[in-house]
Amino acid sequence: MTMAKVLPIVLFAAVAIGQQTKSPGMYVDQNGTLIKLAVAPHPTLQIKSRFVKASGAWIFRGAEAPVQLPMMHPRFVLYGSSDHFVIVELDKKSDHREAQAATSSLLGAHGGFDEKKTIDTTATKRSDDGLDVSPEKDLKSGEYLITTEVAPRQAYDFSIQTETHK
Repeated sequence: MTMAKVLPIVLFAAVAIGQQTKSPGMYVDQNGTLIKLAVAPHPTLQIKSRFVKASGAWIFRGAEAPVQLPMMHPRFVLYGSSDHFVIVELDKKSDHREAQAATSSLLGAHGGFDEKKTIDTTATKRSDDGLDVSPEKDLKSGEYLITTEVAPRQAYDFSIQTETHK
């Protein structure tokens, strides 16, 4: 093969390699390096019932998420299908983390995460077919879940551990 025939093949391969996207999932940007988040452990649903009130909570195994972030305003990158996420602050217990998912009383029922514990996100399209996802406000130290609003079927857990809030 002549150099004139090989050069276009090499250039095409270099462009194709440069345009490859990450595998599907959620990543966090740590100083320009994308670190892949593990999918949160599958939650169990715990129901607590009292005479006039009942509540349900998603229970996640482990007292802390495996990914500890030292920033109050993390930037996530999603490669995959969903385009709307919410961040949920989890209540930390000695051996697990939980998020209230439903309440009911004699006056009615409410499904979904507690609005006081949720942080909306902003998502913008990236040139590599991913989405930049950021919380709309700073996060305080604690345990979090980033998930679709419907249910934690596509969810990733993380901790915020900042120096000023330890």
